Amino acid sequence: MMKPFMITFTIGIFLIQSLKAEEVSLVTFKIPLFIKSKTEGKFIELSNEVAKRAGLKFSFEIYPPKLTMYQYNHKKAQCFFPVVSEYIPNSTPRSKTIFEKKNFVFTRDKAQKLSIRDLEGKRVGLTLGYGYSDQLTSNKKIEFEYTNTDTNNVKKLINKRIDYFVIEERSGLKAISKHGKGKVFYHKDFPLTRQKVFYSCHNKAHIEKINKAIESMIEDGTLNQFFPGQVIN
Repeated sequence: MMKPFMITFTIGIFLIQSLKAEEVSLVTFKIPLFIKSKTEGKFIELSNEVAKRAGLKFSFEIYPPKLTMYQYNHKKAQCFFPVVSEYIPNSTPRSKTIFEKKNFVFTRDKAQKLSIRDLEGKRVGLTLGYGYSDQLTSNKKIEFEYTNTDTNNVKKLINKRIDYFVIEERSGLKAISKHGKGKVFYHKDFPLTRQKVFYSCHNKAHIEKINKAIESMIEDGTLNQFFPGQVIN
């Protein structure tokens, strides 16, 4: 049993560490599975671990995607995550890469090796809230249809209301497990696009702290537990 003195000492150390943590505002947007609320989601868990190691405390604010970018790019928030290059000006400070996001084409009949050009002239389902590559979304020869959830896109694909569905691998697989098992397929060795995902903060000192936290999470394997096979060392 822990003695009263040791309990008091341990609590004291914890309080001192908590007081040292600098509170930093971080904007984000809802993403199925990854950002469910200010307290739930894979990216929230990740960010809390990064903050703890960086001596920071993130104060999360969730907005619609475009408003999130507006808030951050107009310096109404200190940090932003998850970020891909399309979201911010090239001059804005950014952290080391957290992981590489791979988007895949999900099909109705069988797994296919498809390029962006192969999607031209087709109806392609996308999910609101995901950061798709400009290389994909800027192609005006593709007819994009947006829905609020991955599940809705899976249903539309099965019912032949769209020709293809593009999404990040794990999110797509989760949606398929609910409604498209044995009916929807993808080629796991042939991602359509790849994007590096990182944190961005206006204060370079915050980025330096976050980078050190990321390095420590790579070294002890914690980051790979969040993103198996997607971490870039």
